[in-house]
Amino acid sequence: MFRCIEVQAILDKLPSLSDTEVLETTRRYLNSGQIVYKKHFKKRMDERDVTLQDIIYLVETGKVKGEPEWNNDYDEYNYCISGEDIEGIELTVIISISTENEELNLITVF
Repeated sequence: MFRCIEVQAILDKLPSLSDTEVLETTRRYLNSGQIVYKKHFKKRMDERDVTLQDIIYLVETGKVKGEPEWNNDYDEYNYCISGEDIEGIELTVIISISTENEELNLITVF
């Protein structure tokens, strides 16, 4: 029984998005306001003095880094976008994209 559940969980995973798809979808959701600010993200934004304009600039100019990581809690992939903020300071944001809910989840920023 347990093995069947494991196999089904693997089969249920959606394929990850390409880097281009991640950036295009993220930009679209940011521009349309389809954003969910996770509690941890808000805390880190305040601590690091990051604005929404910094995030928008990062997404417009940055690149997807590394491989997507599956998040079992939300059944979605987490993606890392790195680049610079408006002032030229290095910035990285971790996001997930919910195509089912058509929203961008902002998880953390550093």
